[in-house]
Amino acid sequence: MIISSSSVITPPQTHPSLHLLSKCTTMEQLKPIHAQIIKTNPADLIIWNTIIRAYSLTPSPFPAINLYKFMLSSDIKPNHYTFPCLFKSCARIDGLNEGKQIHGQVLKLGLCCDAFIHTSLISFYAQVGELDDARLVFDESPLRDAVSFTALVTGYVNNGRVEDARKLFDEMPVRDVVSWNCVISGHARNKLFDEAICLFNEMRRAGIKPDESTLVTVLSACAQSGNLTTGEQIKTSIMDHKLCSNLRIVNSLIDMYAKCNELGKARSLFDGVTNKNVITWNVMIGGYTHTHCYKESLDLFRTMLQLNCESNEVTFLSVLPACAHMGALDIGKWIHAYIGKNFPRSSNTSLFTSLIDMYAKCGDIEAAKTVFESVSPESLASWNAMISGLAMHRRAHEAIGLFKNMMVNGMMLQE
Repeated sequence: MIISSSSVITPPQTHPSLHLLSKCTTMEQLKPIHAQIIKTNPADLIIWNTIIRAYSLTPSPFPAINLYKFMLSSDIKPNHYTFPCLFKSCARIDGLNEGKQIHGQVLKLGLCCDAFIHTSLISFYAQVGELDDARLVFDESPLRDAVSFTALVTGYVNNGRVEDARKLFDEMPVRDVVSWNCVISGHARNKLFDEAICLFNEMRRAGIKPDESTLVTVLSACAQSGNLTTGEQIKTSIMDHKLCSNLRIVNSLIDMYAKCNELGKARSLFDGVTNKNVITWNVMIGGYTHTHCYKESLDLFRTMLQLNCESNEVTFLSVLPACAHMGALDIGKWIHAYIGKNFPRSSNTSLFTSLIDMYAKCGDIEAAKTVFESVSPESLASWNAMISGLAMHRRAHEAIGLFKNMMVNGMMLQE
């Protein structure tokens, strides 16, 4: 985790200790400096807040909460800059009890009317699944700006309560592009693609200009729902606003065309991209596999390898089904070896299920069994792939035996 002066909340940059903190580039460097600064500046709240925030940005934010406790025990009174990063830390560790205790401190200090604390409280309760508490914080405060509304809408959609999110969104007095993006992406994530597209059209009628995130989300919704008409309209808008150089948007366009079975248009866009990244390759290869163009998928993957372009697990999830259908055991084995070398600790059960299916369909049932036995824990999909593979190879007794083992392991039957 890189810590720099840019991560400081709002203290003056001329503060004598901030220069020392700005030199930190790792947690190992921060810890001794933290100890030295706290020792030499024990009552300096700016430094306490800066270091708490730095810890909150690390992969494991427990030290931020521990430092806050030490701060209280040292009779240092926190202020409104202290709490937002603490609530974010509590949300990341699913620390409901810790967050409630800190909320109590906020109430004690009379800081509930601070806008940043108010929003961070709503987000905290929403992220730990306590939506009723999030709503209570929202309802009991006079602070009803777009940010607090959006925080609660986000909480609703992330917990699958899309109707509540839409109702609250409709109550918003002012809706900016961020709040529109929140509700549109929330519907899309909950597989309500048509509703997401309708919201996008409503957004345009309201005169709100979509940004990159809006376009990427709606193009994905068009891809998943097969709504080529809206996808084409968005492409026209992209061309008009000269956004064709935005790789993230172009990748989404390629994906939309491929999934809408317009492979020629998808490939034309793909070929025109000069700065392809792994996502560009993945959406085109995945598009071919999605539309059962397995030969084209494998051909493009070979080209990717010849150009020494980096592949990842998503690439293989598109290529392995193509290998299975084309009987391309050599490529499948290469992918298996590559995964073993570059992703030795992968827990992607979908990837191992695809390997089992590929080996079985390519005729190497023993290799399929080896992969299956290496998967821990097994998923329902991996059991199904192995049982299906054994049945395909006319090893009925083994298939039945494995089925019985699946029942003993408590796996539910797939309809």
